[in-house]
Amino acid sequence: MQLLLAIAWQRIRVIQVGRGGGKSFIVALEIKELVYDMPQSKNFILGETYQQILTRTLPSTIKALALLGFHKDLHYFIGRYPPKSWKWKEAWEPPLDPKHSIFFFNGTVFDLLSQDTNSRGGNYSAGIIDEAQDIDNAKLESQVIPTMRGEFTRFKKHKTYRRLTLLCSMPRTRKAGWIFNYRELAIKFPKIYLWISGPSRINADNLPPDWFTDQKRILTKSEYDIEIENIEPKKIQSGFYIFFDDTTCSYTAYDNNYLFGLIDKADGYNPDVFNEMNCLQDADFRPDNPLEIAMDYGGWFNCIVTGQETADGNFFDFLSAMWIDDKGKFDDLIIQWCTYYRFHRNKTVYYYYDQTAKGKDSRVEEYYITVCRIMRGRGWTVIQMDIGLQPTHNDRYEFWKRAHAGTDPDLPGFRYNRHNAKWLIVSLNNAAAKQVGGGMEKIKVDEKNHDIDQKTTTHFSDAHDTLAVAKYGARTLKGTSSIGRARLGN
Repeated sequence: MQLLLAIAWQRIRVIQVGRGGGKSFIVALEIKELVYDMPQSKNFILGETYQQILTRTLPSTIKALALLGFHKDLHYFIGRYPPKSWKWKEAWEPPLDPKHSIFFFNGTVFDLLSQDTNSRGGNYSAGIIDEAQDIDNAKLESQVIPTMRGEFTRFKKHKTYRRLTLLCSMPRTRKAGWIFNYRELAIKFPKIYLWISGPSRINADNLPPDWFTDQKRILTKSEYDIEIENIEPKKIQSGFYIFFDDTTCSYTAYDNNYLFGLIDKADGYNPDVFNEMNCLQDADFRPDNPLEIAMDYGGWFNCIVTGQETADGNFFDFLSAMWIDDKGKFDDLIIQWCTYYRFHRNKTVYYYYDQTAKGKDSRVEEYYITVCRIMRGRGWTVIQMDIGLQPTHNDRYEFWKRAHAGTDPDLPGFRYNRHNAKWLIVSLNNAAAKQVGGGMEKIKVDEKNHDIDQKTTTHFSDAHDTLAVAKYGARTLKGTSSIGRARLGN
C-alpha cells in the first residue's frame, strides 16, 4: 500500500483500511514527501477536533517519523519555534503563533487544524486529514478546500502541490458515511481520485506474525470483521429509535482552552501529558450542577450513561457512555466513572435504576448497592431514583418517537456527545425493532451472542432509556402508558 501511494499520480487520495493497516505510517510518509518536494511550504494536518490531533494523531505520527529518521526536537519542533541559533529557514508564509504548528528543518510548516477551533483563513500548499470519517464534509468543502491555493507560482509544477490525503477507518455512524462518496468519485474520475480500501492484512509484512491471532482472541467475531477485515457493518432498516439521526443531534464539545493550556510554549508538545484525560477536557458538562446516570447490568457486560440538562431546560445532553466487559470487574466501571469526573465541583449524582439493578448474579451484593457504596466512598452524594419496573418496550418506543422528532413541547431536545458517547450512538443506530401484538418491541437477541461486540448492541440504549424515560416520561403519554415518575430510593 505504501509503495502504491508513492507511485500514485492522483492528487486526492483516500486510504480506508482496517486497524494496523499502516495509516499512521502513511501520515509520516506524506509529511516526508511534502517536506522534500516543497521546501518552505505551508501545509495542514486536519482532524475533527483539536483533542484528536493532540491525543491520537500526533503520538503515532511522532513514532512513525522517527522510523523515517525524523526526530522531534532535532529535525522538527511541535508547538514552538526552533531555536534562533539554529538559523532554520522560515516558510514563505510562516504562522504567527507557533502553538498550533510543526516546524521542519528546511522551513516546511504544517499547521494543526481542527473543525472545532478554526480551519479557515490560511493559504496552504497541501493537506492531510486524519480520521477523515469523522470530519464534517460540508465544513471541509467550504472552509478547508478553498485554502489549498498557497504559493501557486512557486510550487505549481511540483508533484505534491495541492495534494489532499485522507485516512480513515470503517465508519460506525450515519454521519461518517459521507467518506464513501470518494469511492464513487474514484470510479468516475480515476485520474484525480484514488481510493484504497482493504483489511489489516494489506500491511501484513509490517505486523508481527501472531498479531492477527491475538486480534482474533481479543475481539469478538463481529468486531474482528469490522476492525480487521474492514467489512462494512450491517445497517438497521427498521429501527427502534426511528427518528434518531446522529447527523443532526450529535455534537462535539472539547474545552480547547484547557487543551491549549497543556502545551507550554517553552517546551512545545509533550504526548505524555495527554495519556489520561478527564472531564476537564469537556466543554459540555456543567461542573456546578448535579450529574445524572443510569446503567445496564449483566454478568459479562456493564455500562453507564451520564447526562445533564442545560440551564434553560431546553436540552438534555448525554455527556458520556462508559463500559466494562468480562475482562474487568463491575466495581472497576464505577471507579472509572469516579476517576473521570473527579474534578466535577458539585459531587451530587442522581442515579436512576430499575428492578434489574437489584440483581447480583454471582456477586455478594446487589448492583445498585455497589454503585452507591463506591461513589459515596469517593465523596459523591448519591440520590437514588428507583423507577421500579421498566416501562414497556412500546411505551419507550412512543416516547423516543416523540422525543427525537422534536414535536412534543413538553420534552427537551436530546443531544449526544459524538466522542464521549460514541458507543451509545452506535447502540441507538443498531437497535432494531419488531411488531409484537399491537406495539413495537426492541430486538435484543444480540445481547446473548458472544460473537458480537456488546458495545454495539442494545445495552447502552437500555441505560439511556432508563435515564431519559424515568426523568421525562411523566410529561408525555399521560394516562396511556406504563411510564410513571421515578421515586426516591433508600
